[in-house]
Amino acid sequence: MKRLLPVLLVACIPLSACAPSSETGSSNFVCASVEQYLDNKAFALQSAASGGTAEESISAIVGLLSQSVGDDSEARLIFEKFLDSMTVWSQRVDSYILTQNKEDLTEAAVELEKQIDEIIPLCEAAGWSFQEGWR
Repeated sequence: MKRLLPVLLVACIPLSACAPSSETGSSNFVCASVEQYLDNKAFALQSAASGGTAEESISAIVGLLSQSVGDDSEARLIFEKFLDSMTVWSQRVDSYILTQNKEDLTEAAVELEKQIDEIIPLCEAAGWSFQEGWR
């Protein structure tokens, strides 16, 4: 995690410079993060494999976004659903590290995909257009 943190901070600098100030901007900011969820997963898995925890990684990456989400209830709802789904997935990854139960790891991945599927329409309703082939 110590090696990963500088990378994350550098990666987040451009995002923080674009912190949204409007309701649409907040939703777009959150939905752009949803679109990058596979990167978050990769960082979390790398952290867990390196002796850290996936949950700490998700908290550091996705949880940090909370500071950029305004009081807009639509953006906050999307963010909370996204953070919750990534946190539950990361906890199950950490559990897998301890138990080596591959079925649980597979179920966690399937459940995360279902959660992302439920978040996509919320983002689209807020005006976000996902890039083709983003998943």
